[in-house]
Amino acid sequence: MRVAVLRNAVSPQAALEDQDTLTQTLAVLAALDRAGIEAFELVMDRGPDEAARQAKALGAAVVFNLVEAVDGSARQAHLVPAAMRRAEVACTGSGSRAMLLSTSKILCKTVLARAEIPAPPLFRPGLPGDWIIKSVWEHASFGLDADSILSAPDRRTMRRTLTRARSTHGGAWFAEAFVPGREFNLALIRTPKGPRVLPPAEIRFDAAGSGGHHIVDWAAKWDESSAAYARTPRTFDFPTSDKNLLTTLGRLALRCWEAFGLDGYARVDFRVHPQDGPMVIDVNANPCLSPDAGFAAALDRAGLAYEAVMAGLVEFARGPRPLLLRNPKPCFVSAASSTTC
Repeated sequence: MRVAVLRNAVSPQAALEDQDTLTQTLAVLAALDRAGIEAFELVMDRGPDEAARQAKALGAAVVFNLVEAVDGSARQAHLVPAAMRRAEVACTGSGSRAMLLSTSKILCKTVLARAEIPAPPLFRPGLPGDWIIKSVWEHASFGLDADSILSAPDRRTMRRTLTRARSTHGGAWFAEAFVPGREFNLALIRTPKGPRVLPPAEIRFDAAGSGGHHIVDWAAKWDESSAAYARTPRTFDFPTSDKNLLTTLGRLALRCWEAFGLDGYARVDFRVHPQDGPMVIDVNANPCLSPDAGFAAALDRAGLAYEAVMAGLVEFARGPRPLLLRNPKPCFVSAASSTTC
């Protein structure tokens, strides 16, 4: 069996988050090699349909999809699994519908609302509190900094801020309520028994962040030399008093998996309001698989070998569609005991 590890083209001048695609690709290629699977790199430089044709012509039984952008934007990333399906080439990860619904943060809110999963509300003039400006389509803390948070803005101030974001970074932007409190990342993987939650991680805010607010802005996520990066470490260690909260987060993450029709692997990010409780701030159908990223850290915490999971994603791509669990229980996967439900 041959596997094409597909990525989007990345220029030498690309931003750090785009260059990370190269790190992911090398890591997955090495992992599949260690697992005894023949894999080769395939760069998508002429669109999803041409990539599907090339993969098929090169004898790929499976495409390992690491494409995060089409024509420089995540807005069309869902076209890749759609092209593979048309070409009848198996593809890892979520399908095009799940990719589209989760990549667009506006569509994401619609899905969450229909599933009655709590999420921060969209901006409405006149409401009190702080509001955070985000890209509609781009993830990875794209464009987030101290100026991304506004306190009780009127309609004119919000419009001016969104216009400035579009001028600076391009693309579409929106605003949602800023949720103070703790931040958690929950990675999920597909197993023969359905989706399972990996050990939850918390981003620990060791000091005030952008403008005095606790957020994972661009510098905290990507600039290893920055103070923001140093003061936002990841932890998997929790006191027993957090047990009920972690169980609730796990249940909500699994409900997201089902609501969006996710497959293979995913990550759900939460903020926990001191009074209102957990809210979903992001659903990521193709989280970063680099060895130093949160997903790999969760695998390591669970005692799961990176190469075994990458090989498993390939095998699942070739098999039947995922099992959806009704009223699923959060099961934190570990190698020592199959789950800690």
